[in-house]
Amino acid sequence: MMEPYQIYLEGYLAVILMLNHFTRNIFRNTPKAFSGGENGLEISLVCYERAHRAS
Repeated sequence: MMEPYQIYLEGYLAVILMLNHFTRNIFRNTPKAFSGGENGLEISLVCYERAHRAS
């Protein structure tokens, strides 16, 4: 089953931004600031593949 954000490519972008910017601001100046980076990268790659197949 797809997550709601996976219906549109814009949903992927929203999740990527949330993982990247929210964690960096919430955990500023700590190692946790980059905790969303790995998940954001994984979702970015999925989004890229999906967009590439659609074109």
